[in-house]
Amino acid sequence: MLRQERLGASQYKRIRQEMPGLGQHVLKYCQQSSRTGCELARGFALLLCLLLPWIPSWAEEESGASDVNEESTPWLDRSNRFMDITRAPMTMLESNSPFFQKRDLYFFGRIEMDAAHFSSGVLSDDSGAIIRRFRAGLVGHFRWTENWSYKLEFDLTDSENRLADAYFNWTPGNWGTIRIGNQKVAQTLSGSTSTLTVPFLERPLPVLAFTLQRRLGVGYELHRPRWGLQGTVFSRDINEQYGSEGYAIRTYYRGGSEESRIYHIGLSSLILEGDHDAQFRARPESHLTNTRLVDTGVYTDVDSASAYGAEIAVIQGSYSVVGEYYRAGWDRIDESDPVFDGWYVQGARIFGGHRHSFEKGKFYRPEINNPKGAWEAVARFSSVDLDSRGVRGGVEDNWTLGVNWYSPLHWRVMFNLIKVDADGPQGRQDPWITQARVQYYF
Repeated sequence: MLRQERLGASQYKRIRQEMPGLGQHVLKYCQQSSRTGCELARGFALLLCLLLPWIPSWAEEESGASDVNEESTPWLDRSNRFMDITRAPMTMLESNSPFFQKRDLYFFGRIEMDAAHFSSGVLSDDSGAIIRRFRAGLVGHFRWTENWSYKLEFDLTDSENRLADAYFNWTPGNWGTIRIGNQKVAQTLSGSTSTLTVPFLERPLPVLAFTLQRRLGVGYELHRPRWGLQGTVFSRDINEQYGSEGYAIRTYYRGGSEESRIYHIGLSSLILEGDHDAQFRARPESHLTNTRLVDTGVYTDVDSASAYGAEIAVIQGSYSVVGEYYRAGWDRIDESDPVFDGWYVQGARIFGGHRHSFEKGKFYRPEINNPKGAWEAVARFSSVDLDSRGVRGGVEDNWTLGVNWYSPLHWRVMFNLIKVDADGPQGRQDPWITQARVQYYF
């Protein structure tokens, strides 16, 4: 079944550059697969985040880890105090265990807490708060060669432990990287960009409707200063044991004369050889509801499915504009092959002299050099049409305004206001959605 489901797959050196001291950081979490164990883990992490402002400063004073003047730092950026407490077990292991001493192991994780209010319609009863993501993992490389690295990440958000990224990388010189394991499917600019960087709480409607996330397979990527190529041959979803086999490819070209002035264009395609079950649907750009205002329903007579995308991005210092168009279709047994489409355009402006970071065909979290952090204003329009040749999945248009605040490290606070205009299986719906997120990573 073609259903849609963040830290983009990258080698340990890239993660080490973006997250200084990552090898000393650890998120202590419950590894049991039972519902009780995962609930305890999520509750423990939430409690630590809520108590963060009142954690005493003795740990930071002893470690001397912070180079930022505390008096000028917002309370939410006192993240080293949280780090010093939570990393203690791992620091002891790294200092005393030969296993850790002989291997370059770096621990990472994230927790995201969302709250949303739906003004009216069928969504009105779904207002509330959730832990959107809770993940932890490690990356490293084999000491006998720099060409092999690995990454293992668990998603503890739900009541069961799930694998997120779990793969080996092989980089044979300048010939690109081959990736084997559970990984992101090579598809689209928005899909390739991590949720640590995406400037909205959720990706746009056509990305939610037409793209895949992680699958078990073999991937390849090659990045050059002016162009790049990515591909994936994949099988079913190893967590849910559904989905189709297929392959995806993405290529892009980068123009511009300097880092602060970048032009990007790209193309992607996805082919799925089905198990005869197919479905396209999308949440209304909020994860607090399981109601889809656009949903084709499940069709059991689909031989194969395809999705094609075109992308463009312009980055001019602190400004960025991004747009993508998607066209997807089914090859049905009765030859009444429907075609669906969608598109979005978004703009962002980050203040305080900061600029957006873009390389290897995707955005990265901007580097914040102000101890008080940085503000960002964003706007987006997205649209998806799931009506075609007897399939009545509906049409939805969303307008979104947002404000984000970035700390120098580890934190981001996000706010989105969405106006929804949908006509689909739930009838005519036009609610306002107000939602916010507190995001913490290490």
